[in-house]
Amino acid sequence: MNKSRLIEIVENFGKARVAVLGDFCLDVIFRGKHVKHSRESPSSVNRISKLDYCPGAAANVAYNLAKLRVGEVAPFTIVGNYVPGSMNFNFGDTLLDLFKKEGINCKYILQDDRRPTFAYFKIRARGEGTSTVEAEVYRADLGSSSHLNEDEIKRLLRTLINPEDDVTPTPYCFFNSLIFSDYGKGIVTPKLFDDLKSRLGWYIEQDVIKVGTSRENIRMFRNFDLLCLNDYETVSAYKKFDEEERASDAEVAEYGKLLLAETESRNLIVSRGKDGMTVFENGEIYSVPTKPKQVVDIAGAGDTALAAVTAAWSVGATLVEAAKIGNYAAGIVVQKPGTATASKEEILKEIQNDGTLD
Repeated sequence: MNKSRLIEIVENFGKARVAVLGDFCLDVIFRGKHVKHSRESPSSVNRISKLDYCPGAAANVAYNLAKLRVGEVAPFTIVGNYVPGSMNFNFGDTLLDLFKKEGINCKYILQDDRRPTFAYFKIRARGEGTSTVEAEVYRADLGSSSHLNEDEIKRLLRTLINPEDDVTPTPYCFFNSLIFSDYGKGIVTPKLFDDLKSRLGWYIEQDVIKVGTSRENIRMFRNFDLLCLNDYETVSAYKKFDEEERASDAEVAEYGKLLLAETESRNLIVSRGKDGMTVFENGEIYSVPTKPKQVVDIAGAGDTALAAVTAAWSVGATLVEAAKIGNYAAGIVVQKPGTATASKEEILKEIQNDGTLD
C-alpha cells in the first residue's frame, strides 16, 4: 500500500462532510485512586479527585470526526437534561457544550427534557502510591432505552429532510456521508427506517454514502452502502457467540456474506482487534492487518475506527485504504485510558512511521 496515497487521503479529510444520526450518550467519569477494600462489603473503596465528561456512543463518533478535522460534522438526534423526581443532571447541556468547544454544528440537535440524554457513570481508579494504569472499576447506567414515539420521529426526520419548511433544501443533500449509529437506546429503530424510506424513497436518489453500525440490531438495516461492525457483532447476529473471543476467518467470511445478502447492503468492514480488519468490497474479501499495540483500554476504539473509515471513504479512498486508516486510528486510541480520540496529526505520524508501506 502506498504511503503517499494514504497521507493524501488523510490530508483531504477537510473535504468530508458527515452527518451522524443515532444514540447520543454522555460518559460521566469519576477519576481517583483505589485506597482500600470495604469492611462492610466485597467492594473496593475509591477516593475520587476529579470529574470528567466525554461524549459516548454515537456522540463519540461525531466527536471523533471533529477531532479528525473533517470539513463538517452534523449530529441529528434528541438530547435532554435528566430531571425526573429529585434528580437534576444537565446531561444534554453538557454534551452540547463539549460539541461546541470542538466546533461541531449543533443546530440539528433537538432538545427535549422528556427524553433525557442517556449517561454512563464510570469510576476509573489506579492503586494509591503505585504506578498502575488507571482502569474502569465500576459502571452504572442512567436513562431509558424506549423507542422514539411518532411525534419524536417526525420531529427528528424534519430536521434531516426539511428543517424549516417545504421550500428549504434538505440538509441531507449537503453531506458526503450519513452514519446511523445504533447503541440500542431507542433512536435508530425499524419505525425510523420505515418513515425515512417513505419520506426519501430510502434516500437512494440522494448521492450520499449510507453507513450503518449497530451493537445488537444490525439485521434491521437495509440497502446500506457500508456496514461497520466488530467480529462479535457480526457473528452474534446469527448465533450465540462469546464476546471475549475473536471470530475465526471462516466465521467472519460466512456470517459477513450472510449479513450482506440479508440486508441487501453493498459493503462490510469487520474490525477484529489485533487481527486488523476484514473488508468485503464488491464481492471480494480482503484482510487488512494492523500493527500490534500495547493495549491500555479498548473503550471507544470502534467509534474512532468508524469515524476514520467514513472520513476516508468520503474523500475517495477505497475501502481497503479506508480500513488501513481506521486501523491506525483505533491503534492510537487503545493506547490511551478511557474513551479517547485520534487526531489527524497522530494518524499522519503513524503512516509516516509505518515501514511496511511502499
